[in-house]
Amino acid sequence: MTPKRTRVPRAARLALREMRGRVAHRQRYRLVSQGWQYVGAMAIIGFAAWHSGTNLVYLVFSAMVAAFVGHGFIVGISLMGLDVRRGLPHHAVAETPVSIGVTLTNRRWFLPSYGVRLTDFLANAKPVGAAFFFRVDTKSSSETHYTMTFPLRGVYKLDRLEVASRFPFGMVERYFLVSQPQELVVFPQIVEVTEWLSRLQSYQGDLAAHQKGTGLDLFGIRSYNEGEHARRIHWKSTARTQRLMVMEFDREEQPKTTIILRNLVTADLRNDPDVVRDFEIAIVAAASLATQICKSNKEVSLLTSQGIIEAGSGSEHLNRILHALARLELVTTAKRWPSDAIDRKSIVEVRFRDWQPGEGSLADVELDARDLEIRSGKMLRRPGLVEAPPPNPTSSKRRAA
Repeated sequence: MTPKRTRVPRAARLALREMRGRVAHRQRYRLVSQGWQYVGAMAIIGFAAWHSGTNLVYLVFSAMVAAFVGHGFIVGISLMGLDVRRGLPHHAVAETPVSIGVTLTNRRWFLPSYGVRLTDFLANAKPVGAAFFFRVDTKSSSETHYTMTFPLRGVYKLDRLEVASRFPFGMVERYFLVSQPQELVVFPQIVEVTEWLSRLQSYQGDLAAHQKGTGLDLFGIRSYNEGEHARRIHWKSTARTQRLMVMEFDREEQPKTTIILRNLVTADLRNDPDVVRDFEIAIVAAASLATQICKSNKEVSLLTSQGIIEAGSGSEHLNRILHALARLELVTTAKRWPSDAIDRKSIVEVRFRDWQPGEGSLADVELDARDLEIRSGKMLRRPGLVEAPPPNPTSSKRRAA
């Protein structure tokens, strides 16, 4: 015989669900400045009532106690059944405001929530930003956002969200914490690097690949094949050999720019404040150059002491480079570069320290971060420095790395 199941009333089920939501988000409380002032006034009125024995003063004291207790009860109920969700963008850029969205959901079937403040915290308990919800109706969600500007590139770990309210009287603030760990990659700051880019682009035109193609430079002369266009006939060779000869041309290809940033340092320099500062400027310079080159539809590659990003172009390739630069750190050991890793057609080397033993310069253009500073969104030379003449790419002698 099947036992008869007891049907739980709908109101009891809803109340149980609300209680579970409250247990899931353990509420805490704190007295704000207005609350302490109210408690002080309430203590004075209570002492006066006890001392004088006047019924009217006792009535005032009772009303104050009832308002204080009722406020704590109401603000506790207004936080029951609330869910919060953070929406991060794909990435952010240092020194550029980024919008971070938050969504607050009220799962209760009674009493809307009023005056809810949401605060976002990093893993080190430092607040990042805050948003305010004036009203969230029952069985509905409300969305808003807060704006944050990250001063430095890197990976920021957002840890938890605090949901708090002081509604209705603002004397007691009740809150609960929601753990929601997420990471936000902050790209390096992008600044204007026109001066160094113009020096690089002075010899960054289309180059011959020394392979047969449809370029303008002559690759060779061969015998004529039936069906080829008469415009390709080389008449001088035809007259000399007494048979039809045609011209073949080099295949033109877009030049590839290689950006070199050696992030290898000795152990004693890894925590040096000057080295760290210059390293951050070098990363900004490398990121800005890569961004400008990709926007010009040119190919660019990145070489660091931790690895290689092969040459490519377009927004997706640029994101790979900026992701690598955002996570780049000073290291004391380096990976070995393959012999064919460097495209020697156009090389930019960004330096932030003195050369170490065994290193050599491969650059057509060199940027020394110790001579640079960032002002008003531009990469400028520090005052008092003499500008070096641009290198002559045709006569530059490169040494092996």
